[in-house]
Amino acid sequence: MSSTADNYYLGSLPLAAMAWIRLGVQPMVCLVGDPKEYESNLTRPSIEILKKLNTTITFLQGKITLKKATIAQHCRLYAANSQLPLQPEDVIIISDSDYIPIHKERHWADGVDLMLYNSQCCGYENHRGSHFPHLTVLTMGMTVATFREVLGTSKARYENATSIEGDLLNSFGKEGFEEAYNQARDLEQLHKHRMWYSDQILISYRINQWKRNKPGVSRTGEWSLVGARLDRMSWPRPEEVEKINVSTYGDMHLMRPAMKKWLDIRPVFKNLFSPEFYKMADDYGVKLLDYHSQDLGPNPQSFV
Repeated sequence: MSSTADNYYLGSLPLAAMAWIRLGVQPMVCLVGDPKEYESNLTRPSIEILKKLNTTITFLQGKITLKKATIAQHCRLYAANSQLPLQPEDVIIISDSDYIPIHKERHWADGVDLMLYNSQCCGYENHRGSHFPHLTVLTMGMTVATFREVLGTSKARYENATSIEGDLLNSFGKEGFEEAYNQARDLEQLHKHRMWYSDQILISYRINQWKRNKPGVSRTGEWSLVGARLDRMSWPRPEEVEKINVSTYGDMHLMRPAMKKWLDIRPVFKNLFSPEFYKMADDYGVKLLDYHSQDLGPNPQSFV
């Protein structure tokens, strides 16, 4: 998972981390920028709780010309090219910072090299003369060995923002990103541009190339349909959420920025988390609500 320090996604990261821990998956996040950028009243609580959860945190620094939000969007794609002590058989599951998984078996299965979730969602895409399935990175799991094969000859390093930017510019050119930036004043507008999905396009393209190079060898698992979802676009009222059996849902996608709406989403975490995790989440949510009420920090919908 990943974020910048602008609070738009950072606030929900601890909730997502706890959700993965609940499934037995240890969270790992890349945060773009100097650690000092994460010391404000609005950002410090997120870092503190991530550390309390023993999350592996990597701060990505280096000179860049693309926006930090773009580097954050893509850095998770390079997790296997890391200085972290990863073994070839270890599994990395890419995910969103505002996404709450509920069932582990939908995101990883023993005996596969690659696990795709909601794999039939998005039709087809074209890139560099290839036509291939457009895969979502809501979650996508790979062994470290497979991940490195998929990355191929990329020189980008997980810890280095400059090298990641270089790979993105080599893949898409600077013009595509600049066009998206010029058309969008904030993240919500950026969602309407093709480059918002550039992380999905890039990893889909590389997976397609990997499969072509290993015909009949790659072992791929797929969970093609999400089923019922608690979704930000139609989030139930708090009194309705209290009655929900969370296990009957496939997953959750939180509203943005999630922590400004903590009172609306809190009941579902009471049903999902253990008492210990729920108390941790609620203390955190109430603290951030108080800070948000003081209007601290930058506009959470801005992107830098």
